[in-house]
Amino acid sequence: MEVEVGKLGVFGMGGVGKTTIMTHIHNKFMKAGTFNSVIWVTVSKESDLKELQDRLSKALSVDLSNYKDALCKSAKLFEAFNRRGKFLLILDDMWSTFPLTKVGVLEPNEENKCKIVWTTRSKKVCRGMCSQRTIKVHALTKDESWTLFKEKLGTDFVLSP
Repeated sequence: MEVEVGKLGVFGMGGVGKTTIMTHIHNKFMKAGTFNSVIWVTVSKESDLKELQDRLSKALSVDLSNYKDALCKSAKLFEAFNRRGKFLLILDDMWSTFPLTKVGVLEPNEENKCKIVWTTRSKKVCRGMCSQRTIKVHALTKDESWTLFKEKLGTDFVLSP
């Protein structure tokens, strides 16, 4: 990712390959050692603030069971992110917006060099999350689909009418 981009939104219709692309990026950065931590959280349509905090705490191995208040949970998550140093956070399958700080996520800046990427079906979510850059993932054309299909299937096949 570019140095000046801290928040990136990846959007496109369902099934187009956003999660697959992000899985490859996740794996690449896990091996590269560019970040102290590479964190993956699937958000999903049903997630609310509490659910998202619970998923983040699990991904960060932070026990929030003693905290009932969302603000206290947010503070503990913020501390955990801060301790991680330079991190990449991938939030997959976002359906709505939320203030990062309200959940407990450290905002990326030039000093911490952290990055946050989210996938969503909606460009509106990217705007609402204040993406510094957005990428639209398009569906393959028929020709591209056919080429990929043949590539994956191999050359030893016969198509019957």
